[in-house]
Amino acid sequence: MNKPLKLRGNDSEDVAIIASCLQESVGKIGNMIYQPKRRSFYCLLNRFAWERRNETDEGAVENVGCLLYFHCVLGAHRRKLDKLERDDSLCLLTLYFHESVPPGGMVRMLFANEGEICLDVEALDVYLLDVGRPWSSIVKPDDALLNMEAWQS
Repeated sequence: MNKPLKLRGNDSEDVAIIASCLQESVGKIGNMIYQPKRRSFYCLLNRFAWERRNETDEGAVENVGCLLYFHCVLGAHRRKLDKLERDDSLCLLTLYFHESVPPGGMVRMLFANEGEICLDVEALDVYLLDVGRPWSSIVKPDDALLNMEAWQS
């Protein structure tokens, strides 16, 4: 049995690894929260457990809930997400870090609907933590972008 994923990142290479774990993960806009006083951004997602994929059973896909957490956040901005309601789902395609004045910069979270969330960070300090137990899914990663309604439950 695989242990829950626990990753911490503080540079662009770490963010690339975290992004690969989050590829095509899905979350509700209401579960993406910026807290200016705490200088934090939290995001609850359901991710495909790529590391748990069984190569011999092509139909077997597991999902797991996870928390994506950024610390040292100076500001958060969103683009093309203004018309979404709290219960609307987003499919995260990738995220990456642009360093500007070391160790700070901007984290960009890119979504399937061309929307994005940009975080201005004083220093990159990101965590990815699995929460809860994995579950089997009938939706395969390739189908997620085509069938967003399957994630609305």
